[in-house]
Amino acid sequence: MSEHADTAQRSIEARAPFGDGIEEETLGARVATVFLSPLAVGLFDALALTWGVALVVRLHPASATSERLSTAGLATVILALIWLWRKRMWTVGADLGVLDELPGLAGAASVPPLAVFFFASLVGAAHNPVFFAEIGLMLFAALVLDRTIVRMAQRWLRRKGYGRKATLIVGAGHVGSLIAQRLLRHPELGLRPIGFVDKDPLADSSERSHLPILGSSYRLAALLEEHDVKAVV
Repeated sequence: MSEHADTAQRSIEARAPFGDGIEEETLGARVATVFLSPLAVGLFDALALTWGVALVVRLHPASATSERLSTAGLATVILALIWLWRKRMWTVGADLGVLDELPGLAGAASVPPLAVFFFASLVGAAHNPVFFAEIGLMLFAALVLDRTIVRMAQRWLRRKGYGRKATLIVGAGHVGSLIAQRLLRHPELGLRPIGFVDKDPLADSSERSHLPILGSSYRLAALLEEHDVKAVV
């Protein structure tokens, strides 16, 4: 390992002693960790869905059916949350883009209202279908707005160094170097490269990315434990 690479590695470890890209375990770091968790995503989804349903219910004039509308809305929110959970829509992956989530969000906003409407029809408590159409549209709008804000906040936290996973790059060739440079330039991806694993690396791979060669691939299992690696690419 070159002196330059060794210095880079010591600098990386000094900046992130907790292995998550933060300098110290502060209250802000704990809050950021919670905000970057699936639990936080689910909580914000629940708030957005509840707000959307409550708004639609309030748009309808008070009547004898207002209580049933509220019950139908609550059932829709519960089913939508189950849909999002079953579709693993609460995960916090490397890509925090909302566009890729649109199909899942559309399903959460359309399938539950339809299911509640058909069930209500079967038990003789059918409501105005316009109400459920409004519910679906409002849920979709609420979820898209919610996810846009949450994902923007999560990307901002990652750029600040929170929630990034210690990452080992297998292969120190041209492709490995490009991957390392991309991860270093885009901290919002949530992966913090700490070094390469390669038994025959290119001479300048470590210099280009300022990351060390940590060992050969046959020591991969040991390196994962030694450096508390959370991801391998």
